[in-house]
Amino acid sequence: MTNEINSQERMMAAAVHLFSRSGYHGTTTKEVSKLANVSESNIFRYYPTKRNLFLSAIEHELTKVTGHGDALGKL
Repeated sequence: MTNEINSQERMMAAAVHLFSRSGYHGTTTKEVSKLANVSESNIFRYYPTKRNLFLSAIEHELTKVTGHGDALGKL
């Protein structure tokens, strides 16, 4: 289970990095898989389409922003 979580974390980190650098159209799932050191088929196991991966990456980053905003609001 830990290896599976690490793979997902690596996939998400790679996706965020590449999408933020090259945009949706400039990023391929093959590049994400290479950077995350997972097979491309493993990406599609969790994210059926590139669009799903992209939207998950956006949601992942927005969750961080919301968390920081909540912490600032408490100050």
